[in-house]
Amino acid sequence: MTDELMTMARLHITFRGEGGYLPDDVDYETSLADLGRIAAEAIATGSIPGIAPSEGVTSQDFADYTVDRMPSKDDQPPRLYYRNKTSVGA
Repeated sequence: MTDELMTMARLHITFRGEGGYLPDDVDYETSLADLGRIAAEAIATGSIPGIAPSEGVTSQDFADYTVDRMPSKDDQPPRLYYRNKTSVGA
């Protein structure tokens, strides 16, 4: 993989019990604030297969979210899992 490709990652978003991958890759180091903006826009426009479009979604809907950053492994691209913070076992 080139250095540029290694900085890009697949973004999986979980929202209101649904989840899916954003069709376009994002920078692996994207900040939580930027992920919130990306997620809000993608959900509002119905751009994520697996998540129903939802008007009125804003980055504030992701204020309690976190991201799990998984580096590339076994020829798979790096992945970001953007999800609500939950307690273990909750």
